[in-house]
Order: sequence, then C-alpha cells, then structure tokens
Amino acid sequence: MARQRHRRGDIERWLALRESRGLTFEALARRSGIPTGTLAYWSHRLRREAESAESTFVEVMEADTASEGDTSPARDDAVESAVRIRHPSGAVIELTGAAADAAIARLLQQVAGW
Repeated sequence: MARQRHRRGDIERWLALRESRGLTFEALARRSGIPTGTLAYWSHRLRREAESAESTFVEVMEADTASEGDTSPARDDAVESAVRIRHPSGAVIELTGAAADAAIARLLQQVAGW
C-alpha cells in the first residue's frame, strides 16, 4: 500500500477533536482514515513543539520606574522609559531611559519585518 501524506493542518484538527471528545487513537483512526501510528507520531511531535515554544518564551513588559525594593518617592515631574525582560530561567534584565527606548525601537523594527 502506498504511503499517504497527511497535511499538518488536517492532523491538528483531528487531534483537537480527539482532545475535545476524549477519543482514543484507534477510534480517531477509524473516523479519519489516518493510521493510528501516524496520529500518535503527530500528537507526540506537536506536544514537543508546544513545550519547546513555551520554554523559549521570553516575557517583555513595561517596568515600573520604581523597583520593588526601591523606597524612594515617585517623581511625577519626570517619566523615564523602562523595560523589564524576564526569561523562563528566572533571569531578569531591566533597561531604563535611552537603553529602554533603543531596545523598544529595535524590537518594533524586528516585528515590522515579520
């Protein structure tokens, strides 16, 4: 029997149906006509991709100009740009002023190129 190629989008839709309805791979294979092994392979592959994407996520947020441990009074007369980058490992990078402005400009330039 010739191997049939299955499109990723189709497989993802079938696997989403499996998750929502609690189907086994065997039941899904009967419904879809896709071999059980192919469904299991794609399920494993897509899970690994999702986990990999989560582990490389870097959170970027606007930082308060006063740090958590900072007890100095807030200054209303001068607002300074601030960026806090938190990596999944727990490492945090904080940029303020011109450095924050430059980082934001580079980030926006990169996003515009997507």
